[in-house]
Amino acid sequence: MNRARELLYSNRYSIKQIADMLGYPDPYSFSKAFKKYYKMPPSQFV
Repeated sequence: MNRARELLYSNRYSIKQIADMLGYPDPYSFSKAFKKYYKMPPSQFV
């Protein structure tokens, strides 16, 4: 999740690209895991 946070902060990748880079099967799975970890969805994180 720390890597996901860094990628979101960089503002260079979409949520879909980050999900792919981190090995999630789809953006929904990534968003769900991110929200569980950080208590907010990745779209609101930046």
